[in-house]
Amino acid sequence: MYSYNFETKQLKHIFDNLRYVVNNSSLTIQCEPQECSVIAMFPNKALFVAMPIEKLGNVTIGGFQSESTGFLIIQGYKIYFSIHEDVLYLRKSS
Repeated sequence: MYSYNFETKQLKHIFDNLRYVVNNSSLTIQCEPQECSVIAMFPNKALFVAMPIEKLGNVTIGGFQSESTGFLIIQGYKIYFSIHEDVLYLRKSS
């Protein structure tokens, strides 16, 4: 596991091309409403509120299940994610 900072992007990584985060997890991410965008995702073009990726700050990359799925450790929680073009989708926690 290693840390990745979405603000500084100091390491070269697949995360470098991400512009937004959609938070469908139980994690609380602070963001002002005027900083958010509405985006369409998935084959059914469902609408989501997306925040700038920099709002995640520093995270620990826990592991990858595939090229576009894995989990992060954020604020002590294991949060699963998937990558969809330039969007990091944080999956709903159980």
